Amino acid sequence: MDCPTCGHAYFRLGFREILRGNHPDQATWTVSGYCLHGLMEFDMDQLPKIGGWPIPHQSYLSRILARASLQWIARNVRHPEWVGFLCLGLLYCEDTEREDRKLTRAWVPQLLEMLPAKAPGRQALEAMMHEDAQGVLLWQMLRELEDDLAGASLSEGPSDRQEVMHLQAE
Repeated sequence: MDCPTCGHAYFRLGFREILRGNHPDQATWTVSGYCLHGLMEFDMDQLPKIGGWPIPHQSYLSRILARASLQWIARNVRHPEWVGFLCLGLLYCEDTEREDRKLTRAWVPQLLEMLPAKAPGRQALEAMMHEDAQGVLLWQMLRELEDDLAGASLSEGPSDRQEVMHLQAE
């Protein structure tokens, strides 16, 4: 999942901003397409690499990501990028996800609503929904479902502004 060009720098910086309690709609949000390159390099040196984020940070980030509407993301970000964004969330919360399954419990039902009935990976996701299930949603699984999610069933939902306001209120 590491990009040789940017190392998904904006996501790493964005995750850091979320950990600081900031939201993209706030004036305090520092991550944007016009970050000064030198400042971004300095900030990147201050961030742990993949797999090195402290568990409390992973847990906090996981709580925020679990509230995401996958339908909203899929409607507002083109395929396959939106699946890659979810993969990054799972990757950065991987250690804590194995313990608490927060993203698994939040995202699997949404993914099942979106997947075609005959999608090959559907059975594995359904197995994760049983009360005694131990399975964990991993980024590698989403990569395998990527083609099936290209034809995802997207229901009409709240406007972009309503969804953002809902997340800020929580």
